[in-house]
Amino acid sequence: MKKIAVFDLNKTLYTKSSKDEFFKFICFRKTQKLAHAAQILWWYLLKKLGTLSDTQFKENFFNYLDGLHPNQVQEYAREFWSIEFPKHFNPDVLAQVKRLQTEGVRCCIASGALAVYMRPLSEFLSMDQYIASKTVYKGGTYKIVGKSCDGPHKLQMIQDVYGAEVQIIEAYSDEAEEVLQVADKPFLLVDGVITPFQKESHQQN
Repeated sequence: MKKIAVFDLNKTLYTKSSKDEFFKFICFRKTQKLAHAAQILWWYLLKKLGTLSDTQFKENFFNYLDGLHPNQVQEYAREFWSIEFPKHFNPDVLAQVKRLQTEGVRCCIASGALAVYMRPLSEFLSMDQYIASKTVYKGGTYKIVGKSCDGPHKLQMIQDVYGAEVQIIEAYSDEAEEVLQVADKPFLLVDGVITPFQKESHQQN
């Protein structure tokens, strides 16, 4: 059985939201994209009201990337991560990655972020796998393939990569998501602090 450790990206390894920060980064270089900000506020409202699924929300949110070829997005992403890493990464979580890798455990990032802008991070942070929401670029726009890498689907995507016989020995996230429920040792990031996640007490509340 493969033993792995799973790390969320946003507000876990990375102290901020890559979705929001990458948007700001692109807007800084594409000032005409600022008009999209009002639309984004609308998408956030619909998501909060439960009108949009995570997948639909992300497809609409990332409309600001329309017209930018994946090669161009990845070029921007390399520049973005070169600025952000390691300055805005949680040093305590990075230390856990290093510890686990030293112990021979495969460490992976599993995140709802789009693969097109997340995977260039691999040039700066060595992980066994980068599991993210897959997209296809067609007709000048990005569409998520299947479902975004969130919730129960994140577990399915992890199994698609590592196989059904995988043991998640440790998991780190800023949300009480499903991957913490199945990990041997789950950890919740509370205001950036690594905190043991109590599965039974969470289920009872």
